[in-house]
Amino acid sequence: MMVVELLVNVCESMGANVINTLSEKTAPFIEKMLGQGRIGLRILSNLCTERTTISSFSIPLKCMAWKGAEGIEVARKMVEA
Repeated sequence: MMVVELLVNVCESMGANVINTLSEKTAPFIEKMLGQGRIGLRILSNLCTERTTISSFSIPLKCMAWKGAEGIEVARKMVEA
């Protein structure tokens, strides 16, 4: 797994739209540069390593199907993320 961080000075704006757009637009370039693998998440993250939370829940796999993907595939991608 490889993580790419984009550090952007958004000046006076909150910048979420700018960051999300940059993440989406740079993904094909990074994928081409690597020559293998696939791009997973392209999202803005407010990573905070000092705060953690634990929760648990249960969802039947069949209920996780989304946009033509079976529930098990969606679940695997969530775990990967």
